[in-house]
Amino acid sequence: MMHEVFVKGAWHKLDSLSGKLLEPLWTKGAGIIETMRWENQNFALKAYHEQRIKKSLELLHWPSLKLPLLWQQIYEALSIKQLENKSLKIRLTFFPSSPIEASTEWLMQIGEAPPLGNPDKSPIQVGIKTMPVDYIGSFLGLKTINRLPYQFLSHNQRCFETLWNHPEWGLLEGTISNIWLWMGQNRWLIPPPLGQVQGVMHQWLLNYSISQRWEVRQQHLIAEVCKEAKGLWLTNALRGIIAVDEWEGKKLNSPNPQEVLERCFNPTGSSSL
Repeated sequence: MMHEVFVKGAWHKLDSLSGKLLEPLWTKGAGIIETMRWENQNFALKAYHEQRIKKSLELLHWPSLKLPLLWQQIYEALSIKQLENKSLKIRLTFFPSSPIEASTEWLMQIGEAPPLGNPDKSPIQVGIKTMPVDYIGSFLGLKTINRLPYQFLSHNQRCFETLWNHPEWGLLEGTISNIWLWMGQNRWLIPPPLGQVQGVMHQWLLNYSISQRWEVRQQHLIAEVCKEAKGLWLTNALRGIIAVDEWEGKKLNSPNPQEVLERCFNPTGSSSL
């Protein structure tokens, strides 16, 4: 499917848009990006996305956007696309249209969603990249803005995801994923939260872990701790949960996330956990 964009009340093919039409939106300064998955005729994890959008708007002092009206406009825009049996990636981008009135305008892009869980790549590998100490503030203030490209070449191989490593704090997160280290049985380690807005799938999985009586601890994932890990999950609202097979040359035995994914993304609404 060709990516399309909904702007100024109409859908357009991205390759047919002139740069002049998008330029005024992209050059307004700080913005909020929220990427969601359309699955089973609805937005997966919708309540979690709404909470995150609301908090991001408040932190950036754009409180005038009415979320019920926003969802109504989104559903009306999508109604002409006949999306009943499709899995889609839908990205909302918000910009300040009037700093004085703190109002917003929004842009929506639509395209094919990646498969849930492990994609058609084997083995799933991740790369490690050191994050400069002075980069923490700009990168992690809000998880919904200022994202970086999530893939880079490591050892002449295309890695699935880049994990950021702080010289003192250890692993922080992936560029578009949160990190869950499996220590065996029901024991998991996650890094302390770094931004004011957390990952949507990460938040859902935290709630799910309570219902399953998992032992989840927050601590700095320094090298000595990571060496003891038996598995690694990367969580992301669009892709769900990725079970990693190998990192830094170490083979992993990550748990299969299929049962958890079915609980989260099934049509019965369990993602409201």
